[in-house]
Amino acid sequence: MDTNLFIYNFDTENKTKHEKSKEIVLTALAENNYVISYQVIQEFSNVALKKFQIPLKPKDLAIYLKRVMFPLCSVYYTNENILNAIEIRNRYKLSFYDSVLIGSAIEANCKTLLSEDLQDGLQIKGLQITNPFNSTIKKKK
Repeated sequence: MDTNLFIYNFDTENKTKHEKSKEIVLTALAENNYVISYQVIQEFSNVALKKFQIPLKPKDLAIYLKRVMFPLCSVYYTNENILNAIEIRNRYKLSFYDSVLIGSAIEANCKTLLSEDLQDGLQIKGLQITNPFNSTIKKKK
């Protein structure tokens, strides 16, 4: 799962994305077959503290991380992850951070990466990129 899914939980400007992201995050917590990487926690924390229309207070961010994001986080930076990201970046001409996210999903043996920022339908090393706001999501991970 990409960072924007968590950001839209707090963004009520786009009601469709807000509702869809809430549904996905609640399903992720209930089904226990979704994962996020540590990178997603870092990116979300930065945006929540600095870029939200009303930034989260550190105390509120900590509560959200503990209740929502930490239970989903199972992929942390490793040397292998970074080396895979370099390979993915070079082969697919993606940004380094998108490549780290993809490498993390592959490392976690995910079949699908939910992201609106990457090309919907792109397949990389057995991982399918799915835009959750364009597609009907079947079995997720």
